[in-house]
Amino acid sequence: MLDRRQLLGAGASAAAVAIASRGWAAPSDPGAGARLTALLDGFFQENLEAQPEGATELGFDKGANAALKSRLEDVSSAGMAKARSLNAEHIRKLKAIDRSRLKGMDRVNYDTVLYVEETTKPLLDLDIGGRDGFSPSCYVISPITGAYQRVPVMLDTKHAVETAADAEAYLARLDAFATALDSNTDRFRHDVGKGVVPPDFLLDITIGQLGALRVSADKSDLVASLDRRARAKGLGDGYGPKAAAIYDQKVGPALDRQIAALKAVRPSAVHDAGVWRFKDGPAFYAANLRYTTTTNMTPEEVHKMGLDQAAEIGARLDVLLRKQGLTQGTVGQRIAGLYKDPSLYYPNTDAGRAALLAGLQAKLKEVEARLPRMFD
Repeated sequence: MLDRRQLLGAGASAAAVAIASRGWAAPSDPGAGARLTALLDGFFQENLEAQPEGATELGFDKGANAALKSRLEDVSSAGMAKARSLNAEHIRKLKAIDRSRLKGMDRVNYDTVLYVEETTKPLLDLDIGGRDGFSPSCYVISPITGAYQRVPVMLDTKHAVETAADAEAYLARLDAFATALDSNTDRFRHDVGKGVVPPDFLLDITIGQLGALRVSADKSDLVASLDRRARAKGLGDGYGPKAAAIYDQKVGPALDRQIAALKAVRPSAVHDAGVWRFKDGPAFYAANLRYTTTTNMTPEEVHKMGLDQAAEIGARLDVLLRKQGLTQGTVGQRIAGLYKDPSLYYPNTDAGRAALLAGLQAKLKEVEARLPRMFD
């Protein structure tokens, strides 16, 4: 999965070219602008090599990057160390450019990428959790993080199988998937050693999802996806058995080890989801807040803002609900009651479904009318 560091590095490079070609910004010093463009292009390539799944998602796993189609990101402790090293090198190279010689979008791109790199650094330095999804997670394995979550979907929906080389690359990635699972399991144990244990309800969901993935090879979508698509392209019927062998010998056992590791800590897990429970929890929360939102507000200030907004919205809802004759119970209880009112549902009939679609189309037209105000 592409993370924001990768996306913004790529986006800044593309934006610099697009904006310059349209003449919207004053030009930078030619030497500094060219140096920045070359640097961002280099960052983009380094990020593709560090996260090969991103190359596949962007359609860049071809030509000179064809080897990336057979690889997955190194999510081991060694891989995390490389990510920290690459992050530090990016910051050093960016700061070696004289920002005062950049103008217009070159300066915006410089500031954007430097911001992402600098706000990524404290998260990497804490050495806990993972990087899947929109924002970093303090849990390397959870209902929404971990190789078990992202790799099967990527292989089925993004990894094209058009040629024998594509099919062989799929097999290589299936083998690498087992390695990624074990790396995640090792990292999970590493984090548990630092006191970072997911709450009981997250562990239960994760164990259930892993269990659903851990089936026999003849029922595995990981095997069926390659077999089906290889046959459809006339590549023969040999890839299904090859994928099944890798699943039986490597992927299945790696899933078993991961399930066992999560089950081992389940008895000691607590129900409280707050990251304040961890030694590095407050630092992680503050760093993630800065990375994800760009705010300079402290966690305490953001929390107070949330409470104030909830109180304000709750007061407004109370007025609206009272106008509907709903006066009993808390605001939350009254809203929950709305979901039980059959008069507020479309009937489960053909006519009801048609009315629902018509209502949605009307809402879409309202949105479309406003789009020119928001986008070029």
